[in-house]
Amino acid sequence: DRVAARRGRPHPGPRRAGVGPGRGAALARVFAQEGAAVALAARGRTTIDALAAELGAPRGAPGPCGGAIAQPTDIADEASCEVLVQRVVEPWGGIDVLVHNAAAPGPMKPLAESRVADWRTAMDVNYFGALALVRAALPAMRGRAGANVVMVSSMASRDIQPAQGAYAASKAALNTVAKTLARELGPDGVRVNVLVPGWIAGPNAEASLRAQAKRRGIAYEDVLAEREAATALRRIASGEEIARCAVLLASDYASTVTGHLLDANAGEWM
Repeated sequence: DRVAARRGRPHPGPRRAGVGPGRGAALARVFAQEGAAVALAARGRTTIDALAAELGAPRGAPGPCGGAIAQPTDIADEASCEVLVQRVVEPWGGIDVLVHNAAAPGPMKPLAESRVADWRTAMDVNYFGALALVRAALPAMRGRAGANVVMVSSMASRDIQPAQGAYAASKAALNTVAKTLARELGPDGVRVNVLVPGWIAGPNAEASLRAQAKRRGIAYEDVLAEREAATALRRIASGEEIARCAVLLASDYASTVTGHLLDANAGEWM
């Protein structure tokens, strides 16, 4: 997940809090390219420190890019979310866009083979973590023109498969509460939308597809071809393409859009 504060050009920018090496890093880079100052949050420092150094030191005035700061954050801890928000407010005065990109898969096995307690990790991060982050950020968002929240969900919440119950349920809960928040925060001028990506090209997708290939005893290239053939566009989206969809939802081009779920999966699920 990720918080972005202050706007430069018309597109603003944005986190357990999670800027990882894949989708999270792509979100950070694309928002920064569009003129946002970004605050990067994750439990560990390695990725966010490197990204912050890449994107530059924070600046007080809107840029073409306002720079970046890194703040270790446990999104499942409300106090940690509040520290993150304060770290953003100190240099930039408020938050224009909050992007929640946290992802904890939980047990990838049937309920009968897992404990209910194992499902709680996915809920704590993907759902309750989102609520903690939004609640902490609200005072810094109210009254800012165009302020909005982008929740990053998953096609797993739409295309239901066995053994993905914990992850799918947590993301489905996120889809629903975003609409509740859109109703509640609309009078404050804060929009809330959900981005629902499908497969995203990168290390995580490759590892998953290679594992499928191994289980089935076939070549990785054959499994990849199957996944691509399942989409209307016959390809898997890149992290940058998904990030641009988040920028669209956060930007003034979507100024009347709230409570919306935007599917971005190359046409695999409609």
